[in-house]
Amino acid sequence: MSLRIAVIGYGSLPNQLRNYGATLEVEAPAEPFPSGLNLNPDSPFRPAGLSLPVLLGRVSGAGTEARRITMILQPGATDVPVLYAVSRYTNLRQAKENLRKREGCQTGAIGYVRQRRSKSRIPEIADKVRIWARQKGFDAVIWTDLEAEGVEFGAQPTGREILPLLTRDLLLLRNTKAYIRNLVQRIPLHDDIQAMSDDPAPVAEASARPPAPSMLDAPPPRSSKSFWKRIGPFLALTVVLIFLVMQRSRAFFKWMENNSPIVFN
Repeated sequence: MSLRIAVIGYGSLPNQLRNYGATLEVEAPAEPFPSGLNLNPDSPFRPAGLSLPVLLGRVSGAGTEARRITMILQPGATDVPVLYAVSRYTNLRQAKENLRKREGCQTGAIGYVRQRRSKSRIPEIADKVRIWARQKGFDAVIWTDLEAEGVEFGAQPTGREILPLLTRDLLLLRNTKAYIRNLVQRIPLHDDIQAMSDDPAPVAEASARPPAPSMLDAPPPRSSKSFWKRIGPFLALTVVLIFLVMQRSRAFFKWMENNSPIVFN
């Protein structure tokens, strides 16, 4: 059975296609979809008239020079308008596999709805997409359903949970700024993140200054033990000399007493 399948796009997925217009519609690309996504060339990504809870919440490329924070669907996040395109595939399994390869993820990270069946980390999203699919005349809808990674969210995520990560890692900040700068959708915190400084100059300048004196740099205090250790030999020699002088003096006075002349009055 041939299906009409829609692909929900958010984050960088729609960015792979070129020539976005002011209304978020795109011209057909000159090359076959460079993203690796096999879409119907007559139906490029365009506004879906559907908003889903999307935010920056996944550290992609962790540990590499390309690390950045990317978009995910997250319960409780602010709803953001998403886009959609029509898959060239008419078989749900093939369409899901095509999206999985493009995203470089596991099969389980692809969400979908089809009439009464669905798979999604967030059931309310599946319900919302199913209603939208019926309105648009689609038999099935697929989307990227990766979960948060490297970021901790509470029950009411604000998106600001990522700011400490960006503050600590200038390369992560720089790459994330480039990522959101190229997004078709304008996301919450866009201006806040773009306003953050990714200039390493202040850090370098601070490191070039001589370090402030530290208690560790001060000479250790002289202990009483080391003092007595240094002067001990001199004290011992002094005592010996005094003893010898006293012995000589006693012998001298005794000799004087025995050899002194007798004086008669």
